[in-house]
Amino acid sequence: MFSVHGIIPNKTNKTNKTNKIEQPALVLANPTTDSYLTMTDAFALKLNADFVLLSVCNTGCSKKDCSENVRGEGIMGLCRAFMYAGTSRVAVTLWSVDLHSSKDLNIELFTNLKANQKMAHALHKAKLKMIQGQASNQKYAHPYHWAGLVVYGDE
Repeated sequence: MFSVHGIIPNKTNKTNKTNKIEQPALVLANPTTDSYLTMTDAFALKLNADFVLLSVCNTGCSKKDCSENVRGEGIMGLCRAFMYAGTSRVAVTLWSVDLHSSKDLNIELFTNLKANQKMAHALHKAKLKMIQGQASNQKYAHPYHWAGLVVYGDE
């Protein structure tokens, strides 16, 4: 599980500065050239994992507008890279996530998986708990807090 900051190439941040990174990446430390795990780096990994959770902002996107589609391949990005590296399922986010609601959603997801629930059912139950206000905060019922987490890969 990665719970760090994610970067989309050429995206403008809150201070109106555009990053100069050329591919999607995870920020593993204070941003320097060595602190990123880029899409290329992820492609080079050799994993033997059933599931990788990228609980990071925008990991389901590969470009500023989330639209780098490769004919026959779908969206390119960190999800595809981690699957190529050897995991059968990858959870990614489709937008910037809230730290607290993301934490609650992930804890519930892993609790459900630990109880031997299938991935789709475990994620469904975790999202329902957020919607029904059973998580630690009632405001989590809004789709912003739970709808952006999606899983790709084998059941």
